Amino acid sequence: MDRDARRGLRKAVDLMHMVIVHFKREENVVKRFIAIMQIHRKGRTDMNEVCEEVANLFVGHQDLTCWIGSSSL
Repeated sequence: MDRDARRGLRKAVDLMHMVIVHFKREENVVKRFIAIMQIHRKGRTDMNEVCEEVANLFVGHQDLTCWIGSSSL
């Protein structure tokens, strides 16, 4: 795995951890986030759709939505 791939993986793991901690009492949000990521990983959605869906999922949680714009999920 090259350095860029490792960095991307690290960002993804960090974001996943933040989502789990942030929504620890809202399991449905965590499950939906995971589902969105899996659908993207399988190539069924493009990054624009992912960002839009995740932004909608995180409405009202500015600390997470600002991460999405600066991250390659």
